[in-house]
Amino acid sequence: MEHFAAVSAGSLDANYSLTADKAKLVKQKFNQPITLETVLAYKPDVYITTDSSPKALTLSLKEMGVKVFIVKSAHNYGEIQHSVLKLAELTGQQAKGEAIIQRMDGQRDILKKKLAKLQPQEKRTVVELTYAGTYGMLQHVFAMLCDLSYCNNGMEIMPVRSSMVVSKEKLVSLNPDVLFLPTWDAKGNQNSDQYFEQIISDPAYKDMQCIKNKRVYKFPEKYRYCASQYIVDAAEAMAKLVYPECFN
Repeated sequence: MEHFAAVSAGSLDANYSLTADKAKLVKQKFNQPITLETVLAYKPDVYITTDSSPKALTLSLKEMGVKVFIVKSAHNYGEIQHSVLKLAELTGQQAKGEAIIQRMDGQRDILKKKLAKLQPQEKRTVVELTYAGTYGMLQHVFAMLCDLSYCNNGMEIMPVRSSMVVSKEKLVSLNPDVLFLPTWDAKGNQNSDQYFEQIISDPAYKDMQCIKNKRVYKFPEKYRYCASQYIVDAAEAMAKLVYPECFN
């Protein structure tokens, strides 16, 4: 982390970041929204951001001679690896980039081997809920996690083309094997423990397989939103909850 002039304050939150321990080693932290003046104050050689960053900011930085690397929203495993390799190339760390790719593929192969004992009929259907309702649009992080952890994505079966609220009737009709619930607490609004109890005690859900078999779990946001080189770590965390028998 010695090459980082600053990181976002949000990267320190271990509930959301898989590199929170490393981010703490960087002295300078910035809060959102970030401005042109804020970035230039750090005199960076490279500004790393996402495709949700304001275009005006990234264009201004480029005009002032700052290299900008935009991590695009990944729709599949290959796109994540592509971003890793492009960033490694930009920073002159190609060997480290290749090493990360090899680690990812190695972990993926190990996970696949552990799940290989499962028969097609044993593949379980999972649905992820937020406080607002279902989550897990097609070609999104959750879909990637389902693919890597040998799970049926409930959103794909329904199907749901975007993150949206799905009726209780539709969820009951799907009858998922596993439900994943939030772990974070929205200040003054939502409590993860209360939400968990609300879901498992809802009479409308009482006949669903996930409720009857007690396969309702809190799934950390640092995994459910992971679209980085740690995607396989997130998939393994999911697989351990869905198929604990494969990890004994």
